[in-house]
Amino acid sequence: MDFDFGEKEEAARREIREFVRQELPPGWLMGRLEEESRDEDWEFAMSISRKLSKRGWLTMSWPKEYGGKGATLWEQMVYREEAGYWAIPGVTCFWHDVLCIMSEDVPHALPRSLKGATPRVSYSGIKSLIRAS
Repeated sequence: MDFDFGEKEEAARREIREFVRQELPPGWLMGRLEEESRDEDWEFAMSISRKLSKRGWLTMSWPKEYGGKGATLWEQMVYREEAGYWAIPGVTCFWHDVLCIMSEDVPHALPRSLKGATPRVSYSGIKSLIRAS
């Protein structure tokens, strides 16, 4: 039995690592940031989030008919593994999925999410919305 990832997953891993080399500053792992701790940290995280979104990585699990990648669970796992290992900022701007789940206006919410648009609701605002539902 072969437990290795297939070529498709390994290609995704290489693509993510190349993204890290191109987009994150040298020594990144030593200077991890909290995404909301300072304005410049938030801006950097959101700029990376938009780049991740352009590559379709923030909506990997979404079906293709809704603008997602329709990625397999293995592809999603490789992405999450690499994103966690390299501490890629912008990944935890998880509002993409939350916004669409909570919104009654999904046709407008999906295109905004796919573009990596800045959320209009803060994390604390989302928590209060979730509690209210």
